[in-house]
Amino acid sequence: MIIISHLAFLGVRHSYEYIKLRALEYKIRKLYLAEFPAQQILGSGSYGKVYQFSNDWALKVPVDIDRAQAFEKEIDLLKELKNDFILRLHHSFEVKPGLPVVLTELCPLDLQRVTDYHGILEPRAVKFITVSVCIALQFMRNKKLIHFDIKLNNILINRNGIPKVCDLGSAHRCDESGESSWGPRMVAYTITKNLAPEILMRTSASVQADYFALGVMIFELYTGRHPLWYNEPHGRAAIKVKILAGNILHADYAEPTFREFAENLICDKVNRVQDVKDILRLRWLAEYHTNVFPMDRRSSPLLAFVQESVLKDIERVRCLQAAAHRQTHTTTQEAAHGLTPGTGENNCDLVPWDMPDDDAADVNGLLQWDVPSEDVEDGGMMAEEMLENGEDGMLALDMPREENEAEEDMPEWDAPVGDFDFDFPFEED
Repeated sequence: MIIISHLAFLGVRHSYEYIKLRALEYKIRKLYLAEFPAQQILGSGSYGKVYQFSNDWALKVPVDIDRAQAFEKEIDLLKELKNDFILRLHHSFEVKPGLPVVLTELCPLDLQRVTDYHGILEPRAVKFITVSVCIALQFMRNKKLIHFDIKLNNILINRNGIPKVCDLGSAHRCDESGESSWGPRMVAYTITKNLAPEILMRTSASVQADYFALGVMIFELYTGRHPLWYNEPHGRAAIKVKILAGNILHADYAEPTFREFAENLICDKVNRVQDVKDILRLRWLAEYHTNVFPMDRRSSPLLAFVQESVLKDIERVRCLQAAAHRQTHTTTQEAAHGLTPGTGENNCDLVPWDMPDDDAADVNGLLQWDVPSEDVEDGGMMAEEMLENGEDGMLALDMPREENEAEEDMPEWDAPVGDFDFDFPFEED
């Protein structure tokens, strides 16, 4: 009664949405209890796993309750940040007390997988990614937020080929000047090579740290390597030395406008760009942002990568299903050619039809039946060996159990083989 009155208060449209969400929650809880299929995993990390829930939605589940706090923070930020280039939240709830799950739009790819599959991207695709992330960072800046974890894994590509900034668990609130309200010591980063020098030195934490990380990420997409080294140094201390030195290696490319872009982002804080608008005015991006980006937004240069990835995922799932079917078939065949524990009243082992009689008779001395013999006139079952069951002889299979069944309808039984003396007492009416 309370639910009906609540739905009446919501109105027809909102009542329909309410019912849909409750049904969705029930389905997700059921999947959570039964464990999600392994082939539906899109990605995993230290905080949780992401599953493909449907053709349109992805489900992010924390590893345990201890890691759920970061999820709750991300849920609050996703509800606040509604932008075309930030991952869109569809719904969130707790599958059990203290364990929230997040249902977001489905993104089949991230930039790390794109570079793993295809290596260096063409300049137009790199520029499209750069402008898209810049718009997302500017939107966050307007909301007084700093991401603090810009990297290839945290830029997803949705089914339409649009880049989406995700993983807001490390984000900080900032003041009007762009400085973090929590300070540099509270920056929770997951990768050292993208950290700005001032973060490593614990001197400042501002929106400019995101611009440094953006410059490193775009350089990797454009050249296939980190801007400060050819081979990654061993250990965090060696990486820190390289970042603080700040010597960009320009030897393997010669485009002057991209050099200008890199030097304005991958540098110390004093010389770094102060705002996203300054990035979009750089010569490497200015013309593209004004003339080409609006067209690419409608028809993404990354769409081919997404389509290829979807086809690979479909083939991967098909291969997994085929392998599971073959395994089931093999297991069934092995079971058919081996002894299977019986489950009947006699607790016996059934003999496969193709097992030789000599082998069948020697297995454990249990009750076993052979294929109907040609020597038996009525085609009855011939007992190889019988064990007594109870005090009054054997248990007759298929004997009539109804008291009103006529004696003349009884099946004729073949004489047992061997020196057994069986007695079948029948009570006369």
